[in-house]
Amino acid sequence: MRICLLLLLLLASPLQAAQEIISVAASDDDARQRDGLGPFFVTETIFFVGDGGPSHIGMRFVVPNIASGDTIDAATLELIGTGVDATDDMDGDIHCEDIDDSPDFTDNATVDGRTVTTANTVWTASNLGTGAETSPDFASAVQEVVDRAGWAAGNGLTVIIRANGTGTQYNFAAWDHATLAPAEITIDYTPGAGGGTALPLLNHYYIGN
Repeated sequence: MRICLLLLLLLASPLQAAQEIISVAASDDDARQRDGLGPFFVTETIFFVGDGGPSHIGMRFVVPNIASGDTIDAATLELIGTGVDATDDMDGDIHCEDIDDSPDFTDNATVDGRTVTTANTVWTASNLGTGAETSPDFASAVQEVVDRAGWAAGNGLTVIIRANGTGTQYNFAAWDHATLAPAEITIDYTPGAGGGTALPLLNHYYIGN
């Protein structure tokens, strides 16, 4: 009887927040492209947002557990900066690709040519130096994708940072860097009514090579 009562209490408990931490997992899951559908780069070891076109960045993440109907509470990127002086200033807008299941940058070899979400977050910061940097929250852009009718757990989510001009540049490690980690996304979310019960304090880690 006690076991049955405990089980009923667990099943009746309100849905609780969960978190996924996912890294770029392959060389063709991140890319750089100059503005106006200019030159396109996938295998660079260091990418940069800004000068040089300007250049825009795309980073794709396969999201295993977040389903349509879930609420995105927060979403941030972590990038490993490699620049100093004139190459450690960020000035860009963070969007997501507005698509149900985003392909990698081999299957769709463009950053600038992808349709982006209306929702976006400005990321402006100076003198960031080297090491890990966390972006501002762009939950609204992720939510716009998750709210699409065709979104499902296991789909690809591409985050795109569009440079705001050519006066700044921020350098960071790409997947192909020999020693530094690639981009990582952290998403805090609350499962929807049909998404089951997420256990509290349970983080799901999906780390690339």
